[in-house]
Amino acid sequence: MPGIHHVMARALKDIFCRYQTQNGKQVFRKAGWDTHGLPIELGVEKELGITKEDIGTKISVEEYNQACRNAVMRYTDVWNDLTEKNRLLG
Repeated sequence: MPGIHHVMARALKDIFCRYQTQNGKQVFRKAGWDTHGLPIELGVEKELGITKEDIGTKISVEEYNQACRNAVMRYTDVWNDLTEKNRLLG
């Protein structure tokens, strides 16, 4: 789930983009999610009942990567809602 640290990072990044846009510059923005990182990886390993050493033996790297992507994408609706609220407030 998105935490306050995610909201703060997104807000800070948006401030700089908005400032540059208001100064007449064209700023391209692309939203995205990090599908790896310790919290994601630990959660997926716990879900699958594996350890880091099992990747490549009990589960393929491709399967592990897909499990990480799936775990992150569970919260797409929450992120979209957060984005919409930010757009309305900004």
